[in-house]
Amino acid sequence: MLQITTTGSHDICLKPCPFCGGKVEIVRTDCEGNLQPDKYFDEDGAWSGIAYQITHPYTKLETECPIATHEDEFIGCYNYEAVEELIETWNKRITL
Repeated sequence: MLQITTTGSHDICLKPCPFCGGKVEIVRTDCEGNLQPDKYFDEDGAWSGIAYQITHPYTKLETECPIATHEDEFIGCYNYEAVEELIETWNKRITL
């Protein structure tokens, strides 16, 4: 499973979770949102397409996070076709 984290070598900068300040990660899935083994993403694989989702590692913190409630759980229900679109959407914050 490919995981792209905030500390990767790419110029990826994901804002932390707005609820607990925890680190989030990008995971590569098929277009139906299912995790697949790495070999699925080879040249001849990926018959269902490739998508990206946000995941928030679950850890027992002093402050409970309302969106990181279970291990290996994805946040939201959107599959993004491009990492850049996912990052732009996640990093958007609305000031009230």
